[in-house]
Amino acid sequence: MGRNRERSALLGFLSKIFASLRAGGHSDPPRKPLATAESRPKTRPLPGPRFRVQLCCHTGAAVSVQAFAPGYLVNDTDGLLRLGLQQLKAWDAAGLHVPQLAIELPTTISRHKIMADPLIWEIDRQSVATNRLIFCAGSDAGRMDEQAGLALLAQHGCSLEISSTDPADLRALRDMRIVGARLRIAEAELRNCDRDANSSARAQSLLMLADRYGLASLADGVSTPRQHGLLAQLGCSVVQGDAIAPLLDADATTYYLRNLTAIDMHPVAVPRSAA
Repeated sequence: MGRNRERSALLGFLSKIFASLRAGGHSDPPRKPLATAESRPKTRPLPGPRFRVQLCCHTGAAVSVQAFAPGYLVNDTDGLLRLGLQQLKAWDAAGLHVPQLAIELPTTISRHKIMADPLIWEIDRQSVATNRLIFCAGSDAGRMDEQAGLALLAQHGCSLEISSTDPADLRALRDMRIVGARLRIAEAELRNCDRDANSSARAQSLLMLADRYGLASLADGVSTPRQHGLLAQLGCSVVQGDAIAPLLDADATTYYLRNLTAIDMHPVAVPRSAA
């Protein structure tokens, strides 16, 4: 008797399901609502490159801006170049003339043509004149005659910058006949140059070395107006450092460039240290 009742209840249940299917009354399983703009988790945009403005030591005009990679681009020079060129074009569109963009190359690119070739492709893709780029060899780059990647970039019209004071490297750079080629003078070589006689003499010898080989000079890490003033008197071409402008993001760099004419960047007269 009990089994008959269970069988009847099961048949009744199944008959209701079949009837519902025949009538098209079956329903899909509930779906989760689509995420809206308000309900989606908000993510922060990735930080862009940071920049250091490089000024003519005598006129205070911006001659170039060096781009520095954020953490996620430290090993992606192609990505840094892409974003740097986009920002250079944005400054052009805003009427802010930045003659050149400087980027330091890792040794793997400066030494190998095959690694430097994508940089040429990116410059061409963004329709930027190659002479608006300065590629800098790192302090560990090695001899100039080993820099096949740098040589390729120079052949396409880019300018170069080295920090080596080896006469063979300076001759090699001079003989490439690159317009605007530069010798970078490291911050350590300039420390206390406005106060110490030996440091002042060392800075002067390095500037004379650049001049002897027909190269422009860039003083890195200029930290005080007094250093700026002395370097101007000694014939330095370009300066960068905290005395000029700190490391800035794109918006702050734009603001700085827009207001540069209102900033007194004239070198401070500093007597040379006694010999």
